[in-house]
Amino acid sequence: ILKQAERTYDKLVKNFEKMKTKTANLDVDLSEPIKEIQTTVDSLKTVMDQAKELAVSGKSGDAFSKLENEYFEPMENAFQSVGMLQAATNIGKAVKSVAKGIASGEKIAAKLAKKGMDVTAAKKIIADSKAKLEELRVMVKVKGFEPEPAVDLLEQLNDLRDSFENAIEEASGQSLH
Repeated sequence: ILKQAERTYDKLVKNFEKMKTKTANLDVDLSEPIKEIQTTVDSLKTVMDQAKELAVSGKSGDAFSKLENEYFEPMENAFQSVGMLQAATNIGKAVKSVAKGIASGEKIAAKLAKKGMDVTAAKKIIADSKAKLEELRVMVKVKGFEPEPAVDLLEQLNDLRDSFENAIEEASGQSLH
């Protein structure tokens, strides 16, 4: 059972390290969830080391009890946390993409405004998009992050993008595609 615990721990560490690397260049701050997962990973290592010491000293029953009581459930929770970190990473990539889209939209609206076109509706949509984007950034940072509300926000941002394109087409008489 110790060997299985070690393999599972190694797999957790590998997945966690991979996720930490992926979060490095995101437009959202995931330092808190990463810190929490790291604390769990460290404590799991300590429990595993203690169980090994018990097993080596001939107390295999105590070693098994230690793993059963202090290792398996936190390990399962740690894998779930890494999964949530993966979801947050994917949302983080979307945040970066949305931010670029908003910046591009601002440039398009400014260019059309210089030409004397009414871009009031487009500017309102940009402001709404910025507010939704900030809401999304905050949501990803929250402890116990749940991806479903974030996906809903991304869908709303998609709808706003479509509305923006329609507003620009109305203002300019030209399609953005």
